[in-house]
Amino acid sequence: MDKSKKNKVTELSLLTIVTAIKVVSGIDIRVKTRRRDIVLLKKLYYKIAKENTSFSLSKMGKFVETSNHATVLFHLKSVDYLIKTDVRYGKIYFEALKIIEKYIISNEIKKSSTKKEIVFIKKLVGLEGCGIPEYILNHLMEYSEEDLKTLYSTRIVPFKKMLVVKKEKERKVEKVNIF
Repeated sequence: MDKSKKNKVTELSLLTIVTAIKVVSGIDIRVKTRRRDIVLLKKLYYKIAKENTSFSLSKMGKFVETSNHATVLFHLKSVDYLIKTDVRYGKIYFEALKIIEKYIISNEIKKSSTKKEIVFIKKLVGLEGCGIPEYILNHLMEYSEEDLKTLYSTRIVPFKKMLVVKKEKERKVEKVNIF
C-alpha cells in the first residue's frame, strides 16, 4: 500500500490486520509461542502494521503477545526476504494486503469509526447475525483464542451455574408465595 492510501485512513487497527491474516492463513497469531508458522505470520503482521499504522513497535508486539520492540524490529529486518523466498508466506502477505485494501477502499473506516470496523471484521470471520450483542463482540474480539477459553472456563461456566441456582431459588419463592 502506498503512503497516500495510509493518509486516507485515520487509523487502521491492529485487530483488522490480525483478522486479515487469520482469514487468509486460518491461524490466530495473538498467542505467545515459538511455533515457526505463527512466528512467520507475525513477521507479515509487523510489516503490514508498520507500513499502514502509526502504532509503536512496542504496541504492535504487545498486541500479538511478543515481548518487546526489539523482537518486532528483528522480525521487520527479515520479513522482506521471507516474502521473496517462501511462496506460501508471500501469498498470505499479498492476500492479507488485498483484504485490507478492500477494507480501505470500501471506506469502512471514516474518521476512526470503530463501529464500522467491527462490522467489517464480523463479516470477515462470520460473526454477522450470530445473536451475540455487538458490545460484547467488540470486547471479545480483542482477545486471543487461548484467553477466550480461559474466560469461558473461569467466568462463563460459573456464571451459568449461578444463573441456574438463581432461577431455582426464584421458583421456590414463587411456590411459597402461591400458598
